[in-house]
Amino acid sequence: HNGILILDEAPEFRRSVLQGLREPLEKGMVRLIRAERRYWYPADIQLVMTANACPCGNNGALGRRCLCSLSEIHNYRKRLGAALLDRVEIRVWQAEEHFTGQTVRDIGQGVLQGTSTSGPAASVDEGSSEVMLTRVHAAVARQEIRYQEFAFSRNGRVPGAVLRRVVDATTAAEGVLHSAVPKLGLSSRAVDAILRVARTIADIDGDDRVCSSAMMEAIQLRRDDREPR
Repeated sequence: HNGILILDEAPEFRRSVLQGLREPLEKGMVRLIRAERRYWYPADIQLVMTANACPCGNNGALGRRCLCSLSEIHNYRKRLGAALLDRVEIRVWQAEEHFTGQTVRDIGQGVLQGTSTSGPAASVDEGSSEVMLTRVHAAVARQEIRYQEFAFSRNGRVPGAVLRRVVDATTAAEGVLHSAVPKLGLSSRAVDAILRVARTIADIDGDDRVCSSAMMEAIQLRRDDREPR
């Protein structure tokens, strides 16, 4: 509770284990049934999952040959399940060929314009750890002020009914999101997740409003459409 749960090689976990994460991710609680009794415990977690791009681990890697068939790769990726993946708000592909010097925002611009050929960048140079820590502390303070009248204090906990009132996106940013919805087939849950991430990016940048570049970055961090090679 109030910690980080890391699942290394997440597709290798049993399906029942993975699907059991949906409830705590959704409600911040875990339910246990013992001797016909139900018990609820707090389980507000930050979930981090890692996975290879394929069973052998070589798909997309430079200088190594993938031995998996397309069906094996698709079945491997399906192990996580669509319902669980829909609750994962940030997805990042890490591969050698993505080290291009581009930022996530650069690639996000290309995605919406149809000119990008790569996934999220592996190198986003936003300064030293000390500088980023200062920006995160400032972002947290902004959120605590924004939500002082609510029962929550972080963007990640804003319910959908309140979300659109507090995001405060520019007209250009709203246009970026509306354009991405049909293009990427985004669900309402995905749209809510993008808005939360975009609001957080704006807070880290010290912006009162969510601009189009923050929205594009949030959309890019939501994408999960890398094709097997």
